[in-house]
Amino acid sequence: MGESLGVVVALSAGFFSFLSPCVLPLFPSYISFITGMSVADLTTDLGGAARRRVLLHALAFIFGFGVVFVSLGASFSVLGQLLLDYRVWIRRIGGLGGAGIPQHLLASRRPIERIGRAPAETGMKRREVAVLREQRRRIEFEHGESWMALAHVDQRG
Repeated sequence: MGESLGVVVALSAGFFSFLSPCVLPLFPSYISFITGMSVADLTTDLGGAARRRVLLHALAFIFGFGVVFVSLGASFSVLGQLLLDYRVWIRRIGGLGGAGIPQHLLASRRPIERIGRAPAETGMKRREVAVLREQRRRIEFEHGESWMALAHVDQRG
C-alpha cells in the first residue's frame, strides 16, 4: 500500500510540475527539437512515414539521455569505490578546509580597515566607500557585533 501511494504521489508531482508556467510553454519547442519538424508541420495531419520518423526521433532522444545518465552514474560509482579507501583522509582534508576558510576570512581585513578612513586617504571613490559600508553593515547583521569586535581588535593589534 505504501509503495503504490509513493508511486502515485511521484507521478502526480511530475504531472503538476509539467503543467507549471515555467515548463509548459517550452513543450512545443521540445517536441519540435525531438521530431525535427516545425510546430506548423506537427499540427497538420501526419502520414505513416512522418509518424515513424517522430517515433524514431523520440526513441533516440530517450536512448541518448539513458546512455548519458547511466554512464555518469556508473563512472561516479567507480570513482566512489576508488576513493572509499581514502575516506578518512578526505574527511580530514575537508575538515581542515572547513576550519581554514573562516580563519582566512577573519584574517583578510583589508576592506574593513579601509571603511573607517576618508575616501581621500585611500583613493577610493564615494561609491566604493558606500558599497564597503553596506557590506560591513551586512556582516554586522549576519554575524553579530562579536565578529566585528574581533576584526577591530585584529586591526589594532
